[in-house]
Amino acid sequence: MAIPLPTGRSRPDPVRALLAPSTWLAAAHLLLDVVVGWTYAWVLLTGLLLAVVLMPFALMGLPVWIVTVWASTLMARIERFRVRVLLGVEIAEQPMPRFQRNPLRYGGELWRDPGVRRRAAYQVLAAPLGLLTSGVVFLLLSGALALLAMPLLGWLVPAGGEVVYGIPLADTGTGRAGLAALGLVLLLLAPAVLRGLAAADAAVARSLLGPVPGALALRVDELERSRARVVDAGEAERRRLERDLHDGTQQQLVALAMTLGRARARYRQDPAPSPTCWPTPTSRPRTPSPTCAG
Repeated sequence: MAIPLPTGRSRPDPVRALLAPSTWLAAAHLLLDVVVGWTYAWVLLTGLLLAVVLMPFALMGLPVWIVTVWASTLMARIERFRVRVLLGVEIAEQPMPRFQRNPLRYGGELWRDPGVRRRAAYQVLAAPLGLLTSGVVFLLLSGALALLAMPLLGWLVPAGGEVVYGIPLADTGTGRAGLAALGLVLLLLAPAVLRGLAAADAAVARSLLGPVPGALALRVDELERSRARVVDAGEAERRRLERDLHDGTQQQLVALAMTLGRARARYRQDPAPSPTCWPTPTSRPRTPSPTCAG
């Protein structure tokens, strides 16, 4: 369910926006930011620290680095799923580099890949951004609900109500009513604030978790170069076959045709060859007969 954006033609209804499911889905997404953000950052930074520490010891940090990148890719998929379900924003995935059997080469490909670096940057920034967004949403909603509950708290709390949040206006019924009205205003303004924070959060996720700008053009160029290499290799192989046929097989066929021609001419001259031309298994002549020698 996508977050509805206000248009200039129709005046937004704050009550309807407050009751809309998209508003509370956005609130749930923003409140979860602090938990998932710090989880992403902890997993990524722990893996990177272990990879750096173990790298001098016979490159033991290389498999740790590869596993960390795989974990970062998995966390990016989880985040894209969370954004799609709670905010209704679809984010395309940046493909990973092709797996290679050589760990050194594969680790280097992962290090140079811009998508890997962008995902890591998002997961590091998710911790402070999640703390900010979750804190703002929590203070806004909890403060609005607490102010709305001031009349009820004034009725439940005995005299000396000034202890409630330390607000002196809570001592009188008029003051508590004013605080409740302020809480209602904050609650009606909450959908707009939630939509703005959710849109900013989705924009950051789309820019860092989505496809790298220009990656498609680079991929097309790489495919064109690969196709050109395949065409050149096929052309070289065709030329080699033509050369082998011209230099080897063609000459053998010409020699065979000449031999058959001489044999045909000899057969026309002497259709019945001498018996000595046909050696037997028991007696094989050491020298050919003059009539059989060509």
